[in-house]
Amino acid sequence: MRGFGGPEVLRIEEVPTPEPGAEEVLLRVGACGVSYHDVVERNGTYRADMKLPVVLGYEIAGTVERVGARVTSVKPGDRVCCKVFHSCGRCRFCRNGMETACPERRAVHGGYAEYVVVPDEVLVELPDALDFATGCMLGPTVGVALNAVRDTAHVQLGDTVLISGASGGLGLPSIELAKAAGATVIALTRSTAKVQALRKAGADHVVVGGDGRDFSSEVMVLTDGAGVDVVIDNVGSMVFTACFKSWRWAGATCLSASC
Repeated sequence: MRGFGGPEVLRIEEVPTPEPGAEEVLLRVGACGVSYHDVVERNGTYRADMKLPVVLGYEIAGTVERVGARVTSVKPGDRVCCKVFHSCGRCRFCRNGMETACPERRAVHGGYAEYVVVPDEVLVELPDALDFATGCMLGPTVGVALNAVRDTAHVQLGDTVLISGASGGLGLPSIELAKAAGATVIALTRSTAKVQALRKAGADHVVVGGDGRDFSSEVMVLTDGAGVDVVIDNVGSMVFTACFKSWRWAGATCLSASC
């Protein structure tokens, strides 16, 4: 990609295979997802960490081809998937579990190519039971949902959790993880066509609410007037007020998994 705009700015080009630095790894890409993050980078809405020209793609899974001189965490032939951002691991934010505030934090790019170089720190070993198409989305979606459900909200047995954007890439793993933690899950969707799929994913209740509609009264009925213990809001401003009104005032937390 050499400029911002619609899909037409993406071109197929031959480029040299990149060489890994001392703390980097060359991957042979097995699969790469196309995320909304890629879309807003392409159209120019999101320009942090962007330097043109660029090969997009940060939902990456593949096989280690070569490793840099100081890399010991992986070896050639290993199957791996990627986190979406690199952080230094040394600053006070990284040491306190706040890697998202790391001053050296930068996005991974390059998954649309056949080969990509990434910092070794972003790699996670992929079990043989998971194919690359499944593995490539684990960091950008399941990793974010895990942080929301386990690390931020501390969802536990007996909690009631409301999840907005429930049928999306963050919503579905949030449902599965909250259920695994022993919670009762209320899923919010804009489409009646997705109700059965959300129930199949593990939602105990499904609320259908369009943009801007106040669905909090339905949530209150489902919780016998108590409200939910946790809100995982993957949508933002369009549903925030209704989510907040659905929250029990003494609840554990109210957060946005997409932040």
